[in-house]
Amino acid sequence: MKDRAPAFQFYPRQFAADDHVMAMDLDAVGAHILLMCAAAASPEVCRIHADERAIRTRLRNPSEQDWQRIKSQLLGGAWKLSEDSLWWEQHGLRRTFEKQKAFSQQQRERAKGRWPKNEAEALPEGCRNDAERLPDTMPEVCSSSSSSSSILLSSEPCGSDGAGCLSKEQKSRKPSPEAERLAALLQSEILRNKPDYRIKQSQLRNWAGTADRMMRLDGRTEESIANLIRWVQRDEFWMANCLSMDTMREKFDQLELKSGRPSSKNQPTAAAAPDYVPASQKFEQRLHAGRAQA
Repeated sequence: MKDRAPAFQFYPRQFAADDHVMAMDLDAVGAHILLMCAAAASPEVCRIHADERAIRTRLRNPSEQDWQRIKSQLLGGAWKLSEDSLWWEQHGLRRTFEKQKAFSQQQRERAKGRWPKNEAEALPEGCRNDAERLPDTMPEVCSSSSSSSSILLSSEPCGSDGAGCLSKEQKSRKPSPEAERLAALLQSEILRNKPDYRIKQSQLRNWAGTADRMMRLDGRTEESIANLIRWVQRDEFWMANCLSMDTMREKFDQLELKSGRPSSKNQPTAAAAPDYVPASQKFEQRLHAGRAQA
């Protein structure tokens, strides 16, 4: 911490009403202010060396006559010559700095009273060390706004299950083989429509986790999800607007109504059509047919 503040308080009313200041002419008042600034910025804080040549240089080199007049007014009250005659001292400036120092010390004591030193030492050992522990493996996708102590193991948004954030056990649960098959099915159907569509392995893992929750929490059957995946990737509109398992889960009932299928919860679903033709291929066929007629 600094020994003193880089500035000092200036009281304009007190300065203007000071008898010593009122007895000075304008040149002496200006000299007084310049010397106070020089003293406050010096290591000695409240005094300057009594070297008249240096003092006159600070005051823009007044003439000999002006200097004698200014000097007599300064040493007549505002400034005092030290007992050893080596310094010009300004006692008002000293009192100002002493008040500031006392006030700063008082504020520090108040702060110590509000935040005692032994408060941090009273914390359990586990609370002090938990922040240093890191998991053995880091997820490939982490939320940039999450704290370092809350690492998401799934891209599932908080509250998407309708019951608040997923528990730690739910986040780390390994998807079932059925869920992994559904994720692979969605991948193959998308690639059938667009072979160069980029799907990362992390997306497949997230899709499998979402499919697992669809069956385990939403009551969907593997067959109903598979049938809806196939229908979505045949539909000209939804094939480009439903490219993830999260969207499938969010709009499942809406998509089932669009497809004309019965509810997937504990009810049989229609079998997939054997003569499947991708929607993109249908579009190309109609395009070529239109060109031929033209």
